[in-house]
This record gives sequence, C-alpha cells and structure tokens, in this order.
Amino acid sequence: MAVKLIAMDLDGTLLNRQKGISPENQKALEDAAKQGVLLVASTGRAWDTIPDCVRKNPAFSYAIASNGAEIYSCVTGERLHSVTLSPGSVEVLLQLVGDRKVGWEAFTGGKAYGDEDYVSHPWEYGLPSSGIGYVKRTRTPVADIRAFIRENSDRLSAIDLIVSDPVVKKQLVEELHASGEPLYVTASMDERIEIHQKDAGKAQGMRFLCQREGILPEETAALGDADNDLDMILYAGVGIAMENADEHVKVQADYVTADNDHHGVAEAFRKKLGIIGEEERKGHEFFMREALRQAKKAAALDEVPIGCVIVKDGKVIARGYNRRNTDQNTLSHAELNAIRKASKKLGDWRLEGCSMYITLEPCQMCAGALVQSRIDRIILGGRNPKAGCAGSVLNLLQVEAFNHQVEIVDGILADECAELLSTFFQKLRERKKQEC
Repeated sequence: MAVKLIAMDLDGTLLNRQKGISPENQKALEDAAKQGVLLVASTGRAWDTIPDCVRKNPAFSYAIASNGAEIYSCVTGERLHSVTLSPGSVEVLLQLVGDRKVGWEAFTGGKAYGDEDYVSHPWEYGLPSSGIGYVKRTRTPVADIRAFIRENSDRLSAIDLIVSDPVVKKQLVEELHASGEPLYVTASMDERIEIHQKDAGKAQGMRFLCQREGILPEETAALGDADNDLDMILYAGVGIAMENADEHVKVQADYVTADNDHHGVAEAFRKKLGIIGEEERKGHEFFMREALRQAKKAAALDEVPIGCVIVKDGKVIARGYNRRNTDQNTLSHAELNAIRKASKKLGDWRLEGCSMYITLEPCQMCAGALVQSRIDRIILGGRNPKAGCAGSVLNLLQVEAFNHQVEIVDGILADECAELLSTFFQKLRERKKQEC
C-alpha cells in the first residue's frame, strides 16, 4: 500500500549534527511532497524552537510539537490541536521533585522557558556540550521557574526535567509512574524526563492527523531514533529507526536506515518507501513499458498477463513472461524465466548490478529467487494483495536476517499494469459465462 503520510523526528533523525537538513534529505522531502505525500515534523521541541529549515520548509504540511501535546499547520502556523497538563498534576510534580537538583523547562503557547540558573549553566545539570547552545538560544530564562509553572499550571503543554544523575532520574520516573496522575512520561535524551498529559505522544499526534486527512495507519510511515519516537514507530504502517537509534528502538522497528549524518531519511524514502524523483521515475517507466509488452505476450497465450525485464547498465539483458499453463510447469513464472536468461547472458548466477521491472508483485517463490540471485532492486507495477511477497502479504525481499536485501521501487505505471490484469480476468469471466 502506497504511503500517504510520513512523520519524522528531527534531532538525531532528519537533522544532522550541524542541526541542518542535508541536500540529499531535502531532495527526498521535495520528491515526496511532489508526489502528494503529507510530511510531518514530529519533535519534542516547542513550536517556536523548531528550526526554520523545517518550520518554513515548503515540503512540510504539519508539525507535531512538544511530543504530540501540540499540532501545527506548517503552511499557516495555526495551532490545530493541544492537550495540557492539569493543574493538579503540575502541583504533584512540583512536590514530587522537591529540592532535588534538576533543570526545569516549561512549555506553553509554543514557547520554551527555563530556570534562570539552568539556562545560564546547563552543563551543571548534566546537559551535554552538544545541547548547550540550543538551550541558550531557545529557552527564555525565568528567575523563579516554580512560581512561573504554578502561575501557568492550566496552560502548560509540557514540563521537562534535566537530571545529571541517572539514579535520580530513574527514581523520578518511577515516582511519576507511581503517582497515579494522568501523565505521559518519555525522553528524547538520556538526561531528560519529558512530562505531558496522558493524551500526548507522537503516536497520538499521528492519529489526530490521520483522522483529519482520512488516512489509514497502514498508509503511514514514521522515522525516529529515541524513546519518545517509539510509540509513533509502532503506530505507523512502516516504522523506521535510524542506525544511530537506541538499540531497543531499532529492535522494534520494521526497518533500520542509515544514521542522521549519512542521509538516513533519504535512504529510507528510496529503499523502503519507494519514493523517487520525477526524472528517475520517467526512466523507470520506459523499462516498465517493455515489461508490459512481455505481459501482453502471456495474455496472447491465455496466460495471466505478467511480464518482466532485467536491466543492467541501462540495457535490457533478459525478458520473461508467465508461461505456467503453456509449459505445464510451476516454475514458469515471468521472474524465473527472466532470471534464467539473465544468468545465462552474464555467465553467473549472481545478478548484482541488475534491476528487474515486473508488472505484478512477485509471489513467495519468485521473491525468494530474487533474494537468492542477489539482484539489486525490483521496480513494481502493481501490487498483489492476496499473494504479493514484496510487502503486501509478506516482505521476503527485505528480511534483515537474510544475507541480501532487495531494494523496492513501487507504483511505476501502476494503472496500466492493473488495467491489463483487469481486462484479462474480465474476458475470462465472460468466456466462462458463455460456456455455461
């Protein structure tokens, strides 16, 4: 199923260590937006602290801010949704922390505020050097943060605690969970505790946007690297973790892409989600038309019209079409016929450096053969919801445990491929009616 909405974390995911978007990632964002995919920035940051390279980026439609406590339109800047902590929960939190040394941050109205001493000396509270400049730029210092929090207790989207001692942090998290208050507690970094009302969370933000846009969860993807990304990674149809992600996040994701300093977002868009540029798409359409010609050869033999070609160095080296009934052979699928010809042509069973263009998603037999052949990628025309093994029923092409994974590009001339099959089966049904 084609992806219609992609939510992505910022720090450690889309943004590199310089807190910018690489040209490769930016192009991937633009390619996705041009194809009608809704792009969502999903972050623990307050709205006003999201960098301009994201907030003013025309590729983005929405921003899930403050870990889902607020949702904004990136087009108009309008806040579309918010959930706030209850005054009672805020007071419980203040009492629970007591006089333990923590850095306080409070978020309200899309802005971030911080305890004056913490903002002036964040390293004394355990903040790593990489985050010091960010805090100083984005937190408005408040002399008496506790008084500020009490004064604004009915309109706080989040409170963050910065804790240098991991033992103290563990104690605080346990006490928050045991308090019985309706809280959502998470973390984007080791030294942080991020506290929200229970209906917050990045997954809740995605759910809100899916309902707003009429998009199914299985039509979404999410990318992230930390604990506060895990709920949306599990919610999405395709959950993607960065190579630099926490280990428990990677284990629970569907796919692990390159790290944030090596354009992992762009890699995931291309290799996992099949999002490519218009120029490349036109090139794929050229070869898919040749695969369609092969499928029509199958139709002429009264076979289910499935065809494919294998391409290497910009040239077709093998063609195949379905001949299962003609040959009375289970193995005479289009893909296997083409693989045999390509191996003979190259004098090698390994098809590295090759791409297959196929009019219909391969079955389990053909998907297994494609992995075994070590072909680089397949370009799909139509999906096969009942038997497809490139993601519809199973994805045998990208099993992490296998020693080879096949890149998938999806939806090339999908309408033409579907029309060929539909026409064939319609004629078959009509013929059967006449025979009765």
